Amino acid sequence: MIIVSMHGAQLALQAPFHPQLGIEAHKLRGRFLGKQTGWVFDAAREHEVRAICGSLWGVDGTPEAAADTVTLTIEANEGWHPQMRWIGGADLWLCGRQVAVTMMPRRITRPGRGVKFLKGLPRARFGTLDAVETYLENGTVFTMKDVPRMAVPRFEAAVQTHGTLDVR
Repeated sequence: MIIVSMHGAQLALQAPFHPQLGIEAHKLRGRFLGKQTGWVFDAAREHEVRAICGSLWGVDGTPEAAADTVTLTIEANEGWHPQMRWIGGADLWLCGRQVAVTMMPRRITRPGRGVKFLKGLPRARFGTLDAVETYLENGTVFTMKDVPRMAVPRFEAAVQTHGTLDVR
């Protein structure tokens, strides 16, 4: 759940982990104050903070967007897109959601939060420089629960020519 809220002269962003969030937040002089509070920014940065939410998760940070959710069924096909990495590092991400992760040192893969594999499973292999990569084989089908309806166009654009997407 991604929520942006005003607290006096400060703006708070409560959001799940995203590998790019810390980098983007620091550009706006944001401070992380722990899980309970999340990231805190100067209130004048509201437009920029909401833009970060849009670029990372496809939402605007309003409670209404967080409350209106759907379940996506996605089939991974051949190809690659900058916003959609079927092959990633140890973590595999799609539009700000962790699809799968490889637990080291035994190279055990597991689904991300709210993800269920219906056909096929995430796999791990050694990539360049012996780094572990998590990947999905062609035809792998999985669901993602609790995706904000507002983010569906971002998922559709990411999956466009490299998979199929069904909204429920």
